[in-house]
Amino acid sequence: MSTRTTTLPDPRAPRRRGFRRLALIILATTGCLQAQFTDYTELDLEALSLVRISTLARKQTPLVDTAAAATIITNDDIHRSGAMDFAETLRQVPGLHVARINAVDYAISIRGFNDATSNKLLVLMDGRSLYSTTLSGAHWNFYELVLEDVERIEVLRGPGASLWGANAMNGVINIVSKDARDTIGSMASVAFGDELQASVTARHGWRTGESGSMRAYARYQEHDNYGIHLGNASDGWDSRLGGVRYDWHGDQGGHLTLIGEHRELHSGALTLIPDVAAPPSYATYLPEMRHAHATNVSARWAQPIHGGEISGLATYDRLQSEQIAFDEERDTISLDLQLTLRPVPRHEVIAGATYREDDDHLRSSVLTQFADEAAKTTFTGVFVQDEFSLIPNRLSLTLGTKFERNSFSGWETQPALRGIWRVNDAHRSWFGISRAARTPSRAERSVNLLGGIFPPTPELPLPVELRALGSDDFSSEHVISYELGHRYAPNRRLSFDLALFLNRYDDLRGIRVFEYAPDMTPVPHLDLTFLATNNVKGTTAGGELSARWQPASAWTIEGSFAAMDYDLEQITTQPNPLTGLPLEDPTINGWSGSSPRHESKLRVMWDPHPRWSADLALRHIGQLRSILVDAYTGLDLRFAWRWRPNVEIELIGRDLLEARHAESATSFLGGETPAIARSVFLRATWRH
Repeated sequence: MSTRTTTLPDPRAPRRRGFRRLALIILATTGCLQAQFTDYTELDLEALSLVRISTLARKQTPLVDTAAAATIITNDDIHRSGAMDFAETLRQVPGLHVARINAVDYAISIRGFNDATSNKLLVLMDGRSLYSTTLSGAHWNFYELVLEDVERIEVLRGPGASLWGANAMNGVINIVSKDARDTIGSMASVAFGDELQASVTARHGWRTGESGSMRAYARYQEHDNYGIHLGNASDGWDSRLGGVRYDWHGDQGGHLTLIGEHRELHSGALTLIPDVAAPPSYATYLPEMRHAHATNVSARWAQPIHGGEISGLATYDRLQSEQIAFDEERDTISLDLQLTLRPVPRHEVIAGATYREDDDHLRSSVLTQFADEAAKTTFTGVFVQDEFSLIPNRLSLTLGTKFERNSFSGWETQPALRGIWRVNDAHRSWFGISRAARTPSRAERSVNLLGGIFPPTPELPLPVELRALGSDDFSSEHVISYELGHRYAPNRRLSFDLALFLNRYDDLRGIRVFEYAPDMTPVPHLDLTFLATNNVKGTTAGGELSARWQPASAWTIEGSFAAMDYDLEQITTQPNPLTGLPLEDPTINGWSGSSPRHESKLRVMWDPHPRWSADLALRHIGQLRSILVDAYTGLDLRFAWRWRPNVEIELIGRDLLEARHAESATSFLGGETPAIARSVFLRATWRH
């Protein structure tokens, strides 16, 4: 049987004219409404020094005094990037690799080991972890945001596990949304283009008495196929988001936040089904529509006490997804308690406890089978950190650790020591030494995955069926990270930021041959089964250099260069089942070539007139050797016109230099490399 590639019927086609009409109606009516449009103010370097970050220390700290490699993406940065989804806002961050796999999926990583699962990166949304215990990592395609309501995105490059716990191994991304009192009024946005069929966003905020504020918001997006996937239009999608947020500020400084949201994602795909009885391709591609629904609610309370603060966060998430590979239902609850005190002069102590429980049910399929389809996974931890000033306003150190127990590998200890030296007003030097762990996923412990079929060769006349097995013995991965950095701002308009790192990994995920045997069902073939192991270790080393320059009030130029190298090896060797010679673990080459060895990024922002602005984002991404993805250069452009004081119209182009290019593959070990196409769209935003 030959490979069957089928173009999916598009159930959204009848609705497209309706959404285009809706967009045109909103564009026409906005001209009749008079209100003040939000003024996106450019920050000079002196103002930027006052921008604060909370990800590293679980408290507000000036970015310039952070003892880590950190970047803040402001709301203005998000708006001027022209991004329509969360993942695209991250492209210009130094040392962060964003690779689009197809219309709906991304591979994103910090300092290497890129894969669709992003399993060494912790993503937080207003303190709520988005980490999935099923496959590890975050589902980038699913967490739709109203980007206009994001106050900032904090990106920490390097471990953050001493406070945030397991899986904050190579970095942390924290999405901080705006307080409801900062979104009083109405906002509506519409966008459409070639790949972007329709995007409609609406939000309204209002006050509830003297101390309370609330907003309600909704968003719908519909995308056509982003590129060419197996020569077929197969990966279009649409998403829905609805939510409310309530904030109350008490007279004594107390702050209550309540958030409730519901999301849906419906996406088309061609799913490969390996079939040992279907020569010569030994595979069939089945069209499918994948569906995912999620609901989350969270409550956060913070109250100042005796020069410190006590806070608590409680969240509940429910996820339901349906696809050919496997269906999933998961309920997650989490609790986070934190106490901040200043017990003695020059010391600030942060301590707390965390608890997370995942209760899931997974439905197996011909592709993916789980030894335990239903399971409960828990994470329980305590953390403590002391920041103390050795020389007031000059030298400070931070020492902390988190002790955490998980259902997979037991107790993990994740300490960190960081320090910063304020040489003078222009110079800051910092260092960090930390240990972090990445806990196993459900798949790594219990999956039986049908990976593919190797066709017969003259040397091996039978097809080979490949399978991957999880193992009860698979444990956590570990890293010890050494970091150095320096910040230099010779004047208000120019600054430089250098960060260097050396990461020593142990117990990384590898595979070993578990079984190699003939099988006569349904046709004669060989079974080659690999077992997940912690059999890889090694180092990565590199750095990031970034600069920001404001040659004039109307111009801002930002640039960065990042480079890194791998040195990975097997802990123990194994023989090749065919030759008896030592067999190298294929994941070593896979991980080593899964991220670019170098990245260069340039961003230019120009405001020639109060009503006009233009933005350029240029990036050169190095080759991904293990998955045969060539180096490429991407160019994004944005032109904005403030038609009325409250109305802005933007023309945005993405990936303009090439008609199509590949950015990643379906797996870090290789597979298909779908082509990503050039796209152009128009966006209009009204505020009242």
